[in-house]
Amino acid sequence: MYRVLKQYFSETENCKYTLKVEALRSTLSDQSLSDKDFITMQQVSVSADYVLLDKAKKVVLKNTLSSRGSSAVISNPYSTVVATEKTEQDLRKTLAEQIAFHIAAYLDRTEQ
Repeated sequence: MYRVLKQYFSETENCKYTLKVEALRSTLSDQSLSDKDFITMQQVSVSADYVLLDKAKKVVLKNTLSSRGSSAVISNPYSTVVATEKTEQDLRKTLAEQIAFHIAAYLDRTEQ
């Protein structure tokens, strides 16, 4: 998540705002079977709280975002773990992009 956010926002010593991403959570649903019972899927949900602070440490933007996806549950436990981790990684990237877009929209509104 940090690397994706860093692509959107540069780090400088005299910046106007500070971004804090807190409470990154991942949850897995109970397994649900496909129609043909050949593949079992699980829902993966990732959420995060973020806060944008101004120089005076006043909260100017605060939100909770979440993203959902699914991954396969395969008979090989290692493959299932890899699939779940990849899904979580992709969802964290999506969350970082959502945070960046929310902040960009806020900055666009306030600096006009």
